[in-house]
Amino acid sequence: CHRVIGRDGSLTGFSAGLDIKARLIKLEKRFAEFAQTLSERERIILTRRLIADEPETLQEIADRYKISREAIRVAEKKLVAKLKKYMIESFGDVKEIEFHLSA
Repeated sequence: CHRVIGRDGSLTGFSAGLDIKARLIKLEKRFAEFAQTLSERERIILTRRLIADEPETLQEIADRYKISREAIRVAEKKLVAKLKKYMIESFGDVKEIEFHLSA
């Protein structure tokens, strides 16, 4: 589960003039643009863990790459920081992004 909050408190961080459908379309477009800047591993973490309806566990992703859970956790933390920076730069009025993940 993830949430983008704008400086004005709106859920998706866009100006209040946009309806919710337009906001979601714009957000999806930004996520797609952001995903193009990522490595394959970062894209897997983004799509299968951070924004997935049923996120994979750290262990499932670690097993795919034959690395430790901790290595995926560190990569995920860096990716979230990268995503926050991108969203703030892209939208300007975004003040917070939250992700709620399973272990």
